[in-house]
Amino acid sequence: MRNVFLIFILVTAIIPFSYSQSVYQGTQMEHCSSFIESYDNGFIIAGNTPGWYNRDYGLIIKTDINGSVIWKKYIGDTTCLTRFSKIIRTNDGAFAVSGSTSVRGTDKIEPFMMKFNLCGEIEWCRKIDDIKASPWVYLTQLSDNNYVFMYNQQFDMWASDDACPILKLDPQGLLISADTLLDNNSGYLGGVDLLLLPGDDLLIPASPSVAWPHFVKMDSEFAVKWNLSWFGIGEASITDTEPAADGSFYTSGNRYWYPNGDPAIVYKYKDGMQIWAKPMLPDTMSGSGPV
Repeated sequence: MRNVFLIFILVTAIIPFSYSQSVYQGTQMEHCSSFIESYDNGFIIAGNTPGWYNRDYGLIIKTDINGSVIWKKYIGDTTCLTRFSKIIRTNDGAFAVSGSTSVRGTDKIEPFMMKFNLCGEIEWCRKIDDIKASPWVYLTQLSDNNYVFMYNQQFDMWASDDACPILKLDPQGLLISADTLLDNNSGYLGGVDLLLLPGDDLLIPASPSVAWPHFVKMDSEFAVKWNLSWFGIGEASITDTEPAADGSFYTSGNRYWYPNGDPAIVYKYKDGMQIWAKPMLPDTMSGSGPV
């Protein structure tokens, strides 16, 4: 049995479903959650239009190199709330997004991934039929064109009972294999992001709750290489993580119960070890938010 993973048998299905690009014109309330550089050195941004009265659509924005909007696409329909979580550049130079839909009038949330061509037109979409899913959905693409797709189940930021299925999908989004992110000490882990490292290794910032950050490094077959957890720094959260060229990575977040408040904090790690942790204490020593 693997170090911190257990084979997870999905009682769900990955099935195709159709999504149309809407003529909805949007509102002044548009939230962006993720962006990439596009083929022409501009940007493609993914998010949603968080509104009410049937106005919740997935949102894709194409800009030029200066950030000026070239086009916007609103994707979804009035039967559900559609949110895009993460956008990635695909190996063919186009892009794909992961996200979720909340079916109106129910508690059901369905995670999905959607592949676009260079013109921003939908090529295909796959959803995971899982009634326990949460809106947090992550995606990356391996060098062999397969995808890794990860989402949380029953996510509760104040509890430690959330699960995190991690799936390998083929280039058309069909299921190849599945596993579940686990930790020997705390049980289930909730994913915070999914990052691709050189050699198709995966780095997963995770947490069983808002307060105990973890990092898991594994290969493309989901075999764990190392697991960092319970850093001895007290309660903290993970907000953002970026790999560096030398094989290290940096992460930022929030440190709780610090003597002078809850400061933002930045960490550096390499080879499965913490190099340093630096609280970003404000001049007033009264605490600050996450970074």
